[in-house]
Amino acid sequence: MPCSIVSYSPDKSTEHKNVKIADSINIKDAVVWLDLKNPSDDELKELENAYELHPLAIEDCREVQRPKIELYDKYFFLVAMHIEYDKGVNTKQLSVFVGKNYLISVHKEEIEFLDTIKKTITEGGHKVNKYGPDYLLYKIVDKIVDNYFVVLDVIEDNIEVIESEVVKKPTKAVLKNVFKTKKDLLLIRKPIWPLREVLHTIQSGTIKTISDKTLLYFRDVYDHMINVIDLIETYRELVTTALETYLSSVNNSLNEIMKVLTVISSLVLFPTLVASIYGMNFRIMPELGWVYGYPFALFIMLSSMILMYAYFKKRKWA
Repeated sequence: MPCSIVSYSPDKSTEHKNVKIADSINIKDAVVWLDLKNPSDDELKELENAYELHPLAIEDCREVQRPKIELYDKYFFLVAMHIEYDKGVNTKQLSVFVGKNYLISVHKEEIEFLDTIKKTITEGGHKVNKYGPDYLLYKIVDKIVDNYFVVLDVIEDNIEVIESEVVKKPTKAVLKNVFKTKKDLLLIRKPIWPLREVLHTIQSGTIKTISDKTLLYFRDVYDHMINVIDLIETYRELVTTALETYLSSVNNSLNEIMKVLTVISSLVLFPTLVASIYGMNFRIMPELGWVYGYPFALFIMLSSMILMYAYFKKRKWA
C-alpha cells in the first residue's frame, strides 16, 4: 500500500520516505499530511492506535459512506466524494482526519489531484505551506468541488446533443442517451447534497480547528457548492423536458402515420364497396349485361377516390 507522508512549515517542506505510520506522529514543528491509498486492516489499526482515532471512524474508512462530518475532542472526521467522468460517472470516496497539526487522507482508489497538491507543498513557497491543516483541507475540498464543474460541463455538452437530436431524429439511441444522462445526474446529485451540509457545518464557524482566515475560503467553496446544486437541478429539468419532447415527437410521428393510413383506408372504402357489390354471385343484377358496365364501375371507383381526396384537402385532413 502506498503510504505518503509529507510535513511542511513556512520555512521548509519534506517528503518522508521509509517512515512508518506510527513514527509520523513524532514529526515535530510541522504540519503532517499522511496519505494512505488502499490501506490494509493492519495499517488502519496502526493508524488508529498512533493517532488515537475512534474505531467507528476507522470503520467508516473501510466502507462506502455518504459525505458527512463528525466532531471529536482532538480532531474531526470528514467524508467526501471525488467524482470523475469517463464514459459515465465514477465516484471515489475520500476520508479525512484533521487534527491540530496533522491531516490524514484515506482512499481506496487513485485520486490524482492529491499528488498535485503534494508536489505544490514539497516545492515550497506556496500559500498552503504557511497555513495549518485546515487550509490543506480547504485545498482538497476546493479541488473536489471544482471537479464537479468539470463533470457537469461534460453533462451539459451531452444534454445539448440530446436536445438537438430529440427533435430532428427521436431514435431509440437518443432515448437511451436520455436515460443514461438522467442516471448520471442522479449519481452526481446523491453525494453532492450531503456534502453541502458538511460545508455548511464547516463555514458556520463551530469547528475550533478551522481558523477564521481559512473560514473565509470555506465560505467561498460553499458558494460554489450552491452553484453546483443549482446546475444539477437545472440539468435534471432539461433532461426531463427532453424526455417529454421525445415522447411528444414519437406520438406526433405515430399520429401522422395513423393519419395517412386513415386517409388511404377512406379513399379505397367506396371502390371496395362497388367491387364488393358486383362481386356477389346473383344471377339477376342491374347492368350485368351492359357492355360499358365494367369501365363505368371503374370510373365510379376512380371518381369517388378523387372527390374524397379533394374533400380531405379542403378540410386539411390530408
